[in-house]
Amino acid sequence: MQAFAALSMLLVGVVTGVVGVRLLLVWRRTQQLPELCFGIGFVGGSLGSALPQIGQRLLWNSGGTGAALINGACFALLAASTVALLLATWRIFRPGAAWAGALCIAGSLAVSIAFAMRIANAELAAALVGTAAMRLFLSTRLALFVWTSFEALRYHARLKKRLALGLADPVATQQIFFWGMGGISTAFLSTVIWCSIFVAKIHPLDSVWATVPITIFSVGTSLAMWLAFFPPESLRRRALARAPAK
Repeated sequence: MQAFAALSMLLVGVVTGVVGVRLLLVWRRTQQLPELCFGIGFVGGSLGSALPQIGQRLLWNSGGTGAALINGACFALLAASTVALLLATWRIFRPGAAWAGALCIAGSLAVSIAFAMRIANAELAAALVGTAAMRLFLSTRLALFVWTSFEALRYHARLKKRLALGLADPVATQQIFFWGMGGISTAFLSTVIWCSIFVAKIHPLDSVWATVPITIFSVGTSLAMWLAFFPPESLRRRALARAPAK
């Protein structure tokens, strides 16, 4: 079961990586901030989480300077991903809200402090997870996913009302819903990981009580994210067919 959970988490990494690369290609054409932020967020999150799943157990599990450098690079990608998604959530959903900007800055500072703490405490070589730095980092990630899922579902509710009047795009309305559901699934996934590390005091992939929900939420996150950004034609047709006639 632990191996299957690890593969499920790797699936999230692969899906987010593919989505991120495609969004960066879109950004090359549009030069818009959302595509850039989401692209960096997804690619950084993919490489920063998927590579350690493989390397820390199979390739560089003996510690040392080399392991510290690789783990540090992976954690830097994950930190950059977090900052990019904070920025995207702020600029897309609350561009005029000072509190949202302050929340983005506070989250970015928390991530930076956590990174500095991990370097200062020499945590990267051994890939330690049950530390104060990781508590701060994972708590910030969890807060990010709660925030972005709330904003996405709130915006979906507004679009749904406009859709009933023929004033919103049905496909976009459906996509923002899946983005919100992906955020919820990721928030639950992060909660399971947080509780496993800091409450149960065990690695998430070493407990069947953690690996079962991790597997479920990992698959759910992958599916929701793919449908949010690249819905299949059948889903597009269904959304258009269910939309009220203008």
